[in-house]
Amino acid sequence: MEGSFGYNDFEEHNAKRSAREFEAMLETKAYHFIDLMKVDEIFGYYLQTNELSKAQQLVDFAFKSYPGSSDLCFKQAKLDLELGRLPDALHHIDDALELNPLYPEYLQFKADLLARLDQYEEGI
Repeated sequence: MEGSFGYNDFEEHNAKRSAREFEAMLETKAYHFIDLMKVDEIFGYYLQTNELSKAQQLVDFAFKSYPGSSDLCFKQAKLDLELGRLPDALHHIDDALELNPLYPEYLQFKADLLARLDQYEEGI
């Protein structure tokens, strides 16, 4: 059965549990390794629940372990867009594309972002 966040109940429960574990780790200032699949799960949960400051903390934390991750650059661009920071979003999607220039999702995101910025010619 689909939950309120587009997850099934099991996925929603796991995402919420993972998010709470991450928050507890931050509160205790204990450093633990976090894999990118877990970051993806928690990031999606935070976006769905509109906990954007927690999503930012997660991305900042994950960048310490994965400084050259195109996926984290993309997540930062998505977060910038949600926060209305369009120039920052453009900068971060360009970073993601520099690391992974042919990834279709990044290309689509940049095209959509350029349209929002009325920079249609650059998006072609």
